[in-house]
Amino acid sequence: MGSLLTNWAYGIYAIEGVLVMFCVFSVLFVVALVGLIYAGYSLTIKNIGVKAGLDGTWRAWIPVAQDVYMLKAARMKLWCLPFFGFTGLLSFATIFFCAWGIPYLTYINNVIYYLNTGLQTWVLASFWYLMLPLGAVWAAINYIVTRLYLDKLYRGFGFNPVMAWLNAIPYAFVIRAAVGVIIAFKNDIEWNAVSIRAELARLNGEVKGFDGKVRSIVFEQQKEDELRRDRRPDSAASGGGKIKGLTGIYQNASVDLRSGAIVVMGRDPGRCQMIFDEKSCPEVSKTHCSIRYDSTTQTYFVTDLNSTNGTFTNSDRRLRPNMPERLPRGAVIYLGSRKNTFQLV
Repeated sequence: MGSLLTNWAYGIYAIEGVLVMFCVFSVLFVVALVGLIYAGYSLTIKNIGVKAGLDGTWRAWIPVAQDVYMLKAARMKLWCLPFFGFTGLLSFATIFFCAWGIPYLTYINNVIYYLNTGLQTWVLASFWYLMLPLGAVWAAINYIVTRLYLDKLYRGFGFNPVMAWLNAIPYAFVIRAAVGVIIAFKNDIEWNAVSIRAELARLNGEVKGFDGKVRSIVFEQQKEDELRRDRRPDSAASGGGKIKGLTGIYQNASVDLRSGAIVVMGRDPGRCQMIFDEKSCPEVSKTHCSIRYDSTTQTYFVTDLNSTNGTFTNSDRRLRPNMPERLPRGAVIYLGSRKNTFQLV
């Protein structure tokens, strides 16, 4: 009998040990999963901010600072912060605490109790009645701020702003997350991006041939009667940028850029505006890099589109793939090798 009880005890201990280990591993799994989700969320926010031309990417990894970073990416005012994202939840929790927790966490409740029990009930009810309208107002402002944020963000990246209204339906966060991932990691989506067809239809353009094989689409900002070079103002004075070829097939050629317009360089004539010949420029990828000029900051954003041989600055520093790099006027870049060198004038 004693040995039987001992065996039962060992069996119970073994089961308890297994349960404890299961609980420990479950907690570790949940913690790891939450950490992975948070890392992916932060990385998505960082990439969106970089594409929107923001500095201070460290904010994308810190709560509350994330919300500031996201609002700046959508060009929104910081007064929206108490009604947006995680910071908004903290502000709502503060309202709840003030409306419900204070009476129980101070001596006011005890004082009122000794004075009049009915008065105590009235005061507590007053706190709840105060919380209900405040909570309703906060929820309404939160919805409006979130919708405006999505509207500006989607417009900035070329999405239909009507999608911002989807925030009203249940489980809308799934749709927001999916669109956010597309914006953050899809190569051809950039801030103030305009489709090539729309850009060509909206801007004046002309095609110049090089050796009968290579074409360059040159964007002009003047009217039809000002297309001649002697009547065209300098790009810096007219609020635009210019890509000037220093070596290779585009040597001494130039491409004028409107602010916000995007020029893609590569060998694919269907997706690129500055096209390279595969035989003479094998180091250039099909879609090698894109260049966008921002007149507000007088800078260029160069994005390497995951090219095989890379996009480099004049100091031989290779740009990170799919991450817009802010470069000043006068910067020099080259594609694959220095035989394809350009200056951002």
